[in-house]
Amino acid sequence: MLAGIVPKRLWSAQFAIRSIPGAIKVKPDLVFCSSDPLRETPLTWAQVISFMEVMSKPNDPNMSLNLARKAYTVFMAQPGHRFLMAISISAQVFRLHVYDCSGVIHSHGYNIHVHADMFSNLLYFFTFAQPKHLRYDPTLIYFDIVP
Repeated sequence: MLAGIVPKRLWSAQFAIRSIPGAIKVKPDLVFCSSDPLRETPLTWAQVISFMEVMSKPNDPNMSLNLARKAYTVFMAQPGHRFLMAISISAQVFRLHVYDCSGVIHSHGYNIHVHADMFSNLLYFFTFAQPKHLRYDPTLIYFDIVP
């Protein structure tokens, strides 16, 4: 990171071993969230833009269920979330998962080493895309509610 420049969004692994505070207790391996260096309150599911799950075993049957639980938690915490994109990596194969209120679409699996350019483009998109391309309905007005 360049000195003095604070990123607007970042990937964080701080909840890989403990759950994000909220009604549903789940632990994402990596969360993609809005960065706020002055935030004094802990991160909640309301700030999560996306998440990534990483497993060493290939074709783990729990992967889809784990991803769906986390997607459901994001939709519950953020009513204006139109859709959610999540990434899974299982035995060096990554997939993009797109959730909306109707269901989910999973991409084909791509080897992270053979298709490194595709994976880096995906991460670039998450980092620099406009909010309406990542999740939010641009016709709604959002307010931060401070307890």
